Amino acid sequence: MIFLVFGFVLAIVGYWIHLDTKYRQQRNRWTRKDANLLIHEERKSEQLMDQPTSERDEGESPSDIDLILLDDVESAGVGYTTTPTHTWFPYASAAVLAVFALGGYLIWGDPFAMRMERIQEQFQNATTEEDLDEIIRLLQARNSSKHGDIASANYLISAYSIKEDYESVVREHKLAEQRGTNSLDSDVDRVRAAFDLDGQRVSDETQVIVDRILSQVPDHPMILQLMAIQAYTLVDYPKAREYLERLLRQPVGSRVVALFEQLLTETIKNLDENHVGIHVKVHIEELVTPHQWLYVFAQLDDGSPPIAVVRRANVGPGTYSLLLDDIVSMVPGRHLSSFDRVVIVARISPSSNVADIDGASQIQSGWVSPSPNTSVSLRLSENVAVDSIAVTVALDPGLKVENDWPVFVIGRRVGTPGPPLVVKRVLVSDLPISLTLSANDTMLPDSEFPKEAIEVFARASSTGSATRSENDIESQKVQAKIGQSIGLRLDQLVEPSGEP
Repeated sequence: MIFLVFGFVLAIVGYWIHLDTKYRQQRNRWTRKDANLLIHEERKSEQLMDQPTSERDEGESPSDIDLILLDDVESAGVGYTTTPTHTWFPYASAAVLAVFALGGYLIWGDPFAMRMERIQEQFQNATTEEDLDEIIRLLQARNSSKHGDIASANYLISAYSIKEDYESVVREHKLAEQRGTNSLDSDVDRVRAAFDLDGQRVSDETQVIVDRILSQVPDHPMILQLMAIQAYTLVDYPKAREYLERLLRQPVGSRVVALFEQLLTETIKNLDENHVGIHVKVHIEELVTPHQWLYVFAQLDDGSPPIAVVRRANVGPGTYSLLLDDIVSMVPGRHLSSFDRVVIVARISPSSNVADIDGASQIQSGWVSPSPNTSVSLRLSENVAVDSIAVTVALDPGLKVENDWPVFVIGRRVGTPGPPLVVKRVLVSDLPISLTLSANDTMLPDSEFPKEAIEVFARASSTGSATRSENDIESQKVQAKIGQSIGLRLDQLVEPSGEP
């Protein structure tokens, strides 16, 4: 269409230049000589026709006038004419003008193409398939008119993606790559479309685009979803779990979390039965501040960085079943399975950085050994009173204990012999349980709760007495200050002694 317009413009401009130059070609012009001769002839005619009584000028005779006119005729020069114009000039001028106009179109495009702002507004307000078809028509016209850019390519590919016309998505993305107008968003739409067309597989051609996306956004949510689905379908459960953990450790929509948490649960069930790790169940009881992060990690007691970390965003009250293993190792080559024992820490924090503990609340287990059957249960609350110590007590699931055994939570001054400072009593059937130790729980009235750390541990008594006895089950001893949260795990058989 645009070339017909250029042809029409060429014809109009050429004809206009032709008319303009037509009257400038060589021809005789009216000169002074011609005028004097005409006047002379008219006077001679008048003299013949006039009556003898005609009045004449007293100062001039007819012969004098004739002499003057004839003398002026003889002295007048020859009249000049315009310079001849070549007949090809108008058409050459029109052709040059048309070439410049065509060059401008090829460089800047159709000046009447719809502006991207209007197309964007229509796209945002589109509610029906007919609206999308109209937007696609406008975007196709814009792209073919040399006004196509990254924005118009993105909207065109996105419109096809919304219509689920995946073949058109792939076609338009290839054209965008040729023009250099593809972008991260259009790359993602291309991968989604190709993934569906190829039977939920990432082909070698699509993998090139996937690698390009992950080089810009290493944990792109949509790409991780597709890669996890492919790995699960191919029965590559360790790889599927890696993608799922990378997906769920970042803020994503609640629907995505619900869907892929279920897929993660199925993936963990399908891991090899000898898969070494630590299954952690975290019970979050109360959250005052919204949009908190949950961290569960394994570490040593030497202050070194965590060995393996699982993270969840936007957690709320409830139970979270997680797995710590080599797949979620913090440092490549530093595998959880290579350690004999670790402690498990559960933390809720307003920060997305695991190293940031400002405003965080956490609880810690005793020593546990990574194995295919190791599990830990922790209870966690955001609120810890500033005048107490929050303690969570859990029983090793590998131990068989009667539900009516009493469990004593004991706190005593560090390095000080004598009776305990504080004791609380619960039952095995209450485990896991969270409680607090404060000055209200001291053994002696008006005893002051020390500001320095005290030693806290738990003991399940086989005899019903707080005195240590054979077959009792005890936790590791943990030092804690008021305002802190700790976790105790009943996992050790104790020998009889006189120690309370």
